[in-house]
Amino acid sequence: MYFCIYQKDIEQYFKLGKALAETKIKNRFEIRVFDERAEQTVADLLAYRNPQRTVFGIINNYLRFVKPIANKPTSKWPLDDRWAQFIGKYADELRLAVSPEPVTLDQTIQWIKKQVAPSLKMLMAIDSAKSEDTLMTIIAEAKLSENQQVMIQQMLASPEEIMIQQPKHNGD
Repeated sequence: MYFCIYQKDIEQYFKLGKALAETKIKNRFEIRVFDERAEQTVADLLAYRNPQRTVFGIINNYLRFVKPIANKPTSKWPLDDRWAQFIGKYADELRLAVSPEPVTLDQTIQWIKKQVAPSLKMLMAIDSAKSEDTLMTIIAEAKLSENQQVMIQQMLASPEEIMIQQPKHNGD
């Protein structure tokens, strides 16, 4: 997710040769959301049918202008009056963050195919042409995260190791 703020009249001038005075929208503020955050945004729009509530809720959650007060933590600084007027009655926050999900082996494989494999192929070609082993040295020196080590154990475990014994209930 990111905010995109730009001068629409200037964009139209360069794109279409439109005179600045003829452009109705002078400035544009866009909220661009993707994936799960986009789904949550649409869900909020459908639930409340109030675009202002959704938009200002997102803005207010991720962006605030405050009045600094010496010797107070920033979380205790009051909202700037002009910002409060801009937000108006839509002061509620709409949090779009989602709980991170563990990375699966399939996701890692897809990431390698799309992002990493071309660079690996390039390094292999250079290593082959120069009789070097840069790529294998990089791989040998790589440190695995705890999550990656767990994934290795899970993928190499036998079915017996994976099975979880169900606790016995009294009276069964």
